[in-house]
Amino acid sequence: MDTDLLDKLNLEPDYESMQLFAASSAALPDISSETLQNTLESCGHGECELESERVLAFIAAARQGPTDPMPLGPIAHGEMKLDIADDGLTAWLTVTPPRGGRAVGEDAAIDSIWAEGVVHGVDKDAVRRIVRVADGIKHVIARGVPAQDGEDAWFQPLVADMVDRRPRIDDSERADFRELGGVITVQAGDPLIRRHPPTEGEPGTDVQGLPIPPRPGANKQFRGRMKGVRVDDGDPDLLIAAIDGQPIWKDDTVMVSPTLDLDQVDLSTGNIDFNGTVRVRGEVAYGMSVRASDDIQVGGLVEGASLSAGGDIVVRGGIIGQRRKGSDRFNAIVRCEGSLEARFLEHTQVICGTDVLVRDLVANCDIEAGEKIIVGARGTRKGHVMGGRYEAFEIIRAVQLGSPSGVETRLRVGNQFRLKKRIRQLTDRLRDPSLPPEMAEYTQMRQSELGETLAGLENHASIIAKDGVFTRVVMQIGAVTRNFTADAAGGAYRRRQNTIELDLSR
Repeated sequence: MDTDLLDKLNLEPDYESMQLFAASSAALPDISSETLQNTLESCGHGECELESERVLAFIAAARQGPTDPMPLGPIAHGEMKLDIADDGLTAWLTVTPPRGGRAVGEDAAIDSIWAEGVVHGVDKDAVRRIVRVADGIKHVIARGVPAQDGEDAWFQPLVADMVDRRPRIDDSERADFRELGGVITVQAGDPLIRRHPPTEGEPGTDVQGLPIPPRPGANKQFRGRMKGVRVDDGDPDLLIAAIDGQPIWKDDTVMVSPTLDLDQVDLSTGNIDFNGTVRVRGEVAYGMSVRASDDIQVGGLVEGASLSAGGDIVVRGGIIGQRRKGSDRFNAIVRCEGSLEARFLEHTQVICGTDVLVRDLVANCDIEAGEKIIVGARGTRKGHVMGGRYEAFEIIRAVQLGSPSGVETRLRVGNQFRLKKRIRQLTDRLRDPSLPPEMAEYTQMRQSELGETLAGLENHASIIAKDGVFTRVVMQIGAVTRNFTADAAGGAYRRRQNTIELDLSR
């Protein structure tokens, strides 16, 4: 740097006019824009935005002789900006460097932050670093403490391995088939469920020191009118068995059902009509019938027989029947309010309240499922549906649909009629003035859930064939029908306006 220039050149910011002034005490014949800029940078004014006309005017005057102070361009002080998140849990600080003016002071920045109300969770060391760097970037300088929402009331089963009526279906709509185990039984007075009340949660604090209220946990009570159970006299949060029997877990509560154990059902036992759960270790013989108000569990084969249950039906050996002579009716008939699980189904009529879950094969059946039809166990290549009529509310899933021989196979999902009918039934129940409050609450919740399901049905209803679809398969989704006149690729078929197409987005 030219020391002569530095000695003769005087640079002085004026904080009233916010201008940078320059004056020379003697002629500077060698001064130029470049030498002037170098001198500005050495004096700490390199960030100033000089105005070219004023610079040239000063250079011309300084080459001639001494000058009075002349403005070169505006200056600016360093600035800081504080931002607070909408939820009040984060504050950011932005500091810009000065251009010839005063820099933001560290203590002044902290005082300003406090003055603007940010008083909780402030990182003073971070503020000082941000002020020193002054990079014009937004940095976090304070964090609040979020509220911890309360936990919802929940129910803890106290009996290991209670029967769970919710079918095991994974995210890919595959059924998890389990072998039948022993029936768990309890005696009157045994504890069944512990209710854990909701918690209030912990309040938080935002960066301005204001409290953030937590969302309290939702409350749930034991449902009324559950068979075979009662609330303990000395503990309102404990549900105990009122009778001896089998505990069955269902929808966050439990019932105790009396159980009938049989080696087989045949002419030696006669037809079975039992108010409780029926467990058959062996087979149900041709022409026999089993009716249970709760569940039916069969360890062997069901051949040409009828099963009727108010709960679930599980048949480990499969169900086989045939059409009656001169009729479209079958001699193997299954009806249940819950789900049906079986190894295979052949020439069987099924009317099921929730899911039909079949491990290996479904052939020439007539099946109506209130929710899903899932054919094919996880990890196997089995899972064919061939011939017959199949209707489910939301999903039909199998490995293959139809057969190479071209037997007609009709499948339907997305029928809104039954769902609307169920919603109307719930509405009628809510009008009953004798309905207990706890049952009214559950009925209203179920009505709302079904309403949401109805609203999204057309987007979710699907027929899925993992490996392929054979000719003469007829699919119907809602009111739209597609007849397959040739074999087609596997995948998920969904309704798209007035057509049924393979969904390639998944």
